[in-house]
Amino acid sequence: MEPLDSHWFALKVFYNQVVPLKQKLEQADCRTYLPMTLVEECRQGRIRKVEKPLISGLLFVHTTEPFIVDFKAKNDDKFMIYGEPGRADDRRKAMAIPDDEMRSFIILTSQYGQDGSQAELLGIDMTDISQYRKGERVRITGGIYKGAEGVIKKIRSDRKFVVVVQGVAVVGVSRIPQAYIEKI
Repeated sequence: MEPLDSHWFALKVFYNQVVPLKQKLEQADCRTYLPMTLVEECRQGRIRKVEKPLISGLLFVHTTEPFIVDFKAKNDDKFMIYGEPGRADDRRKAMAIPDDEMRSFIILTSQYGQDGSQAELLGIDMTDISQYRKGERVRITGGIYKGAEGVIKKIRSDRKFVVVVQGVAVVGVSRIPQAYIEKI
């Protein structure tokens, strides 16, 4: 059972160490999430769909702040913890991601539609994301993205459902039926 003061934290992992670090954290009974995407690759003249990280070097972990700070001290050269914006790097507090933001992010980035639709990365490491917070606040009530909350925003002449993880990433998806969209 996870402690009551557990939160999601975002880690920037260095030197292609995402998988080993993920395994270490899971061995320490931490829940992790690695957002993935399907991409087409051409190898030896054949096109195949391959699953790859949506954001290179990004790993989420659900644990307590003291644990992740201590874990970082023991694995310092492997990753950094995303910190709260507005403070000097050496005095930043680890930034806890609200559960509802993370839940919507996981719903959006862990599903692939039958029509091939999937979450699209709109930006990373964004501290000024006010443009993505403006729009009609909605909840998805059906389909593969059911339960996600975000905003409907017009981006490059396309209506997208957008989910923001403050200071980490912005993702969006198109082609959500109007019947599944409920205003909050």
